[in-house]
Amino acid sequence: MERLWIFDFDGTLSLIVPDRRDAVMEESCRQLLAGLSVDNSQLVAVISSRTLDDLIPRIGMAGISLGGNNGLEWIYSDSKRRSCYGEVFEKDVMSARATLLPKLLTLRNIPGLDIEDKHWSVTIHFREVSVSKKKHVVDFAREWTRLSGTALLEGQEACEILFAPLADKSLGVLILCKHMCPRQDRQIIYAGDDNNDLRAMKTVLAMEGAVITVGRLRLPGNSRHADSPRELVQICRDILAGDNN
Repeated sequence: MERLWIFDFDGTLSLIVPDRRDAVMEESCRQLLAGLSVDNSQLVAVISSRTLDDLIPRIGMAGISLGGNNGLEWIYSDSKRRSCYGEVFEKDVMSARATLLPKLLTLRNIPGLDIEDKHWSVTIHFREVSVSKKKHVVDFAREWTRLSGTALLEGQEACEILFAPLADKSLGVLILCKHMCPRQDRQIIYAGDDNNDLRAMKTVLAMEGAVITVGRLRLPGNSRHADSPRELVQICRDILAGDNN
């Protein structure tokens, strides 16, 4: 069967690590993607909230489409780089940044907190923050995103503020599908591990695709679950093996 495989990176193809800069793709995942990328019946993409320039060296192989900033920026398997909807969202993004960034920067003195500015969004990493301070950070982010009309995606060890609320991974998936399979003649399979992926998964399911949740993320219905990146690889290989039965 012809398919479009879409993988999240952190927590899906890589283990979650204390310092995001140390994240690397699991070797079994690298082998899976390498095999898929040379099969003409299988298209492969990785979509991440990381910037595209951050994501590219972490994948480091040809024949795979890469989407950074939740899929607002893509470098497709033909090696052409495209920025999508930048002008549409730029005014809203700049307005939200002017409102929120000064507020967020007041949190920088909290021990262990890391604020990652990706222009279209900001991720607040609080893995190393104390439990009491972590609650303060999350409550702070919830209140200011509510007041500013932005969107908050909450995770176990971080939360991401989308300055353009519509610019999440579900939009990134639609951008990718418009370019990669406009006739919708391929099955789409999406694998991810957090709430941002959950939005994209619902879009894929609405397109009659399938999803694989990883780690703590669970989704009822037409989905499978993997406890780890290695288990994800086995599920993907089982799906491919089914084509030959």
